[in-house]
Amino acid sequence: MHRHGLISALVMLSGISLSVCADDGDCFHYNDVVTLSGVVQSQTFFGPPGYGETPDIDRRDVQDVLLLDEPIYTTASSEGGAESNETEITLEAQSREGNVSQMLAGKHITVTGLIQHTPIAEGTNLILSSYQITNNVSLNDTQKRDALTQFKRFQQALKNGDVAGVKSFITFPLKWDTEIPWLKEGTPAPGEITDEDFTQHFPDIVQLLNPITHIETDLQRLTLKEYRISGLSAEAQKKEYYPADNDDEDNDLYYYLEGDQKHFVKGVCDKVSGAFFSGDSLQVMIGTSPNKQVPGLYEVCDYQPYILSFGLTQNQLKILDVSGAG
Repeated sequence: MHRHGLISALVMLSGISLSVCADDGDCFHYNDVVTLSGVVQSQTFFGPPGYGETPDIDRRDVQDVLLLDEPIYTTASSEGGAESNETEITLEAQSREGNVSQMLAGKHITVTGLIQHTPIAEGTNLILSSYQITNNVSLNDTQKRDALTQFKRFQQALKNGDVAGVKSFITFPLKWDTEIPWLKEGTPAPGEITDEDFTQHFPDIVQLLNPITHIETDLQRLTLKEYRISGLSAEAQKKEYYPADNDDEDNDLYYYLEGDQKHFVKGVCDKVSGAFFSGDSLQVMIGTSPNKQVPGLYEVCDYQPYILSFGLTQNQLKILDVSGAG
């Protein structure tokens, strides 16, 4: 606080505007309306009375912080000192009910609001007040190529059983809103996985996520090719199948011919892992889907118990959350 106050005072006394703006980041003036993108994270800071100087009695304040995609810079004015290479900004809601941490923690968002300098020493240097969440932005080709390059490193770390390498793609606790394989049946899911839990159960996690390692990436076309294990045997895949004519609701019945003899079979599901870009995230899925030759019922086969949502946080690929569908 004293440092920022001193800078502001010197600037006002000299009658000049101090700028620390650089070519590799956006430069803003205080009280400008700005649009910023990043990942929301809930952080705890010391509050009154001492704001960290009397930690035994200071209140703990939970704030929503946006981890910015790119660093920003501000010019000094009577509103506050110049700041350089800032990668975090506090989201200040108009009311406590407006805080986004419970709804969007770990999510990548784009927000528009008033940029201001923090009046206290603790917490981030900058505040975005009176903000509104706008539509998510899509990754450009450079960002997609960077994300795929890092995703390949994630796949390699999984293949190698490199716990430190895999954990470098995660900020703990990791939001986990789907099945946890090592929990006993009937045990309530905690909703998140801690660093300690992840390390303890890493062999289970490697086995669970192994299908991801087989997804093929194309850095030139910026595409990903799914990995599919057919529900049919190798011998069965050689046959030609036809939909069976039936008047009931058995819509997954097929047949193949041997001579004049029809042999009926039920549709089956394949084990599938795949990935695709969606807006500003890379969605990676593990589950099942209808077989290509004899498709099983959609409502039975379309099942993704594990969906890993990856995003770029300050140019680093991170798993934002794990969920499920189907």
